[in-house]
Amino acid sequence: MNCPICGYEAEVKRTPHTFRFGDVIELSYSCSKCDFKFSDIVSTIKHQEDHEFYINAPEKLNTRIVKSKNCIIEIPELGIKVKPGDDKQGYVISVDKLIDKIKTLLETRNAPEKEYAISKLNAVKTGDFAITVSLHDQDKNSIISI
Repeated sequence: MNCPICGYEAEVKRTPHTFRFGDVIELSYSCSKCDFKFSDIVSTIKHQEDHEFYINAPEKLNTRIVKSKNCIIEIPELGIKVKPGDDKQGYVISVDKLIDKIKTLLETRNAPEKEYAISKLNAVKTGDFAITVSLHDQDKNSIISI
């Protein structure tokens, strides 16, 4: 496959993942010439559009999330909504690493509530604050592996 940015031959990787709910394929493209990178998740079966998972203990941080490039992630308790334009990549990730990714996104924002949200996300990791992670994916490729 050629890179959509510079036209150079891009490296394509297909990584299968097996979960109790079915198989997913992680597709990733990378160009060694211009450093363009892209990844997405394709599920072998379609799931429902909406998923929620309540995180109220540190052991739940190991729960895996399969997030497609078009998935919207919300944490309603903190007013956080990560739209595909903010993070247009698909990946398989633990809740723990997703929280880190969201904190990194928040740090680049100039919102007045960001320090509060970051402190509460840190408290989730110690079990001192509970959140709900909600996924919405019209393509039905995203799921929470409970």
